[in-house]
Amino acid sequence: MWREASPSDLVCVEPYIRALTASENRQAENQRAGGVYDRLRDEPPYKEPIWGANNYRLDWCLNFGSECGKPAADNFCKRRMLTGARDFEMDADIGASDPTITGGSNDVCNESYCAGFKYIICYGPIPSERVFQNLTISARYNGSIREFRLDECYTWDTGCGQKAADAYCYEETKYAKAFYWVLDASPSLDKTVTIGIYEICDPSTGWKCYGFQMIICK
Repeated sequence: MWREASPSDLVCVEPYIRALTASENRQAENQRAGGVYDRLRDEPPYKEPIWGANNYRLDWCLNFGSECGKPAADNFCKRRMLTGARDFEMDADIGASDPTITGGSNDVCNESYCAGFKYIICYGPIPSERVFQNLTISARYNGSIREFRLDECYTWDTGCGQKAADAYCYEETKYAKAFYWVLDASPSLDKTVTIGIYEICDPSTGWKCYGFQMIICK
C-alpha cells in the first residue's frame, strides 16, 4: 500500500510501515526540541511479537479477558526498557493455529477467538541508570547485616507490587517512584526481605517468597 508520508508520497510499502509513518505524522508536534522527550525516536516495529520461554504470540490482553490493547502493548514495550507503545494492530482469531499468552498473568489461549498483535511500535528508550535488576537490600539476620533479595511486598502481605517498588526507588536510588516493575514468575529459592520493616521471608520454612526481577524508576 502507499506510504503516504505526505499527500504526494506514493511509495509502496508493507502495512506496518504505513502505520509507522502515520504514527510519526500524528506525533510530529510532540517531538519538538526542548521538550521532555525531544530525543525520542520510535523503535523498529516488532512484527507478530512473542512472549515467554515457549515463544507464544503475545495476547491482545495483558490479563485474561481484561486490560486489552494498549495496556498489553505498553507492558511489552516497558519490559524491553522502552517507555511505551506508540502504535499497534490486532491480529484476530489466531489462537487455534498460533496460541497466545498474556503478558501479565501468563495465561495461554489456544481457542479460535484468541487474538494477538500484528505489530507493536515502541518509543522512548529508557536510560540504563533508571533500570535496576538483581535487586537486594541490607537487613539484619542472625546478628549480622546481610544482603537479601527485595520482597514483592512493603510489609508482610501488604503493599505488594507498586508500593514496595516505589519505596525502593525513593529509599535506595535518586528517583522518586517506580515507573515499571517485574516480579518473579515462580517462588524464589532465596530469602527475600520486605523494605517496610525488614521482615525475612525464608522459603526453607515453607513460605512462598516472591522477589523483584526488575524495577524501572522515574
